[in-house]
Amino acid sequence: MSLALLLAVSCSTAVFAQSEEAPSAANTMSIAGQGEFWVVPEMAEFSGSVVTKGDTLAEARDAHPAIAQQVRAAVDGLAQSGLRLETAQYSIREIDLCGGGFRVLRDGEECTEKPYFVATTKFDMSTANLAGLESIISTLAEGDLLVENIHFTVKNKRIPLLEARKDAARDALEQATAYAEALGVDLVDISNVTDGDASPPDYGEADLAIPTTRDGRIPLSIAIPAQLEYNASVRVNWTIGRPAS
Repeated sequence: MSLALLLAVSCSTAVFAQSEEAPSAANTMSIAGQGEFWVVPEMAEFSGSVVTKGDTLAEARDAHPAIAQQVRAAVDGLAQSGLRLETAQYSIREIDLCGGGFRVLRDGEECTEKPYFVATTKFDMSTANLAGLESIISTLAEGDLLVENIHFTVKNKRIPLLEARKDAARDALEQATAYAEALGVDLVDISNVTDGDASPPDYGEADLAIPTTRDGRIPLSIAIPAQLEYNASVRVNWTIGRPAS
């Protein structure tokens, strides 16, 4: 092998070995920020169900339309009070307490409960008339509608969630700044941002009390929260370094 060829092979080997070396990892700081944003409720969302039962499919099914139509008329009649019907869903199913591939034992005896059928129409409704909410719900509850799941929210849920995200980012920055000052390092740059959970309130259900008065009316007591809390989280990774001397 000539001297020139030997030098070329040696240089190629040196370059290849250098490229195989892993670069040094940058020093980083990872911070999880938590944010919240409070807003006044603007709407109430709730659902109600009309249920008919029967020993046979026909008994549950045939009695259902007339009752459901009466409730639907009551819902439509409250449109002038600000009530809005979002969806109406009908279903019918068999309830077999002794089914499912096993027998339920009661006092040492096998289950003897007979299967029955349940027809249900579920109405999902909303209203921005919070001042008249008790009156609306009371009127609906006087009929055959079982009112449930009253939840308070805002018209545009995205706005408070974004504000909560901003608060989470500020929290992450404040934490990172405090750590950097205490450790004597600089926040050089942001290397990564990972969005965490952003959620509307998991509370806000109305406190329903349904006492019956002498005249047969069913007044309701609904506790409307003064404010709703929206939450968000974020994880921010900073590249950090020592201050220039």
